[in-house]
Amino acid sequence: MNCNEFKSWMLDIKAGDPASRQSAQAHIAVCAKCEKLYSLDLALEKQFGDALNPISPPMDLISKIERDLDSIPSGPKKSNLRWKLMAPALATAAVVLLIFVNSLMDPMRGIERIGSLALANHLDNRHNLAFNAGEVADVAAWFAKRIGFAAAPPKLDEPGLVFKGGRQCKLGPKKAAYLIYQKDGKKCSLFIINPADLDFKLEKDRKFSVKENDHDIKIWSESDLVYAMVL
Repeated sequence: MNCNEFKSWMLDIKAGDPASRQSAQAHIAVCAKCEKLYSLDLALEKQFGDALNPISPPMDLISKIERDLDSIPSGPKKSNLRWKLMAPALATAAVVLLIFVNSLMDPMRGIERIGSLALANHLDNRHNLAFNAGEVADVAAWFAKRIGFAAAPPKLDEPGLVFKGGRQCKLGPKKAAYLIYQKDGKKCSLFIINPADLDFKLEKDRKFSVKENDHDIKIWSESDLVYAMVL
């Protein structure tokens, strides 16, 4: 298991089989970067658990509350009181959740995430093309029937690219279009993403570049779609 495969495994740890878990453990034993990422994930999970633990007020306070409740004829007040007792734990959990969500909303981290997922798919050669070049007249319509949005290819300014074919794929839990090209005998991958599937807004008319494992990944927004190209 390499770093990109490990990141994909972390997206759905609980659904992983024992073999993949063993592979992940072997990887973090030799990769300090992924081991740190895994430790942070465990720490965050524990922080959520601790924040949601029920609060145990002193017994004398509980007795006093129960006596006061007995003197209240209407039921809704009891329910309101329970919520007040739970409020500190819920407030703590909300703060932890806000920190976590803010980290996901950071645009640069979002760009790097797309790049990692795109590269993982680019390196995975286990799947065959669903169609070859010239077999599908309307590529956008073909994808619309299968992934729920019209994934139209962009205008590519990369010279020497030869289109080979395409298929649908998944970037994390979301469906995306995957088109394969060749340049100078090497495979190049283009991913077409629905902007509604992103948890951040990508600036238009700006290309982002990510370099990972000797691969250049370009990510940009064009014509209400998001593209990621691995070269």
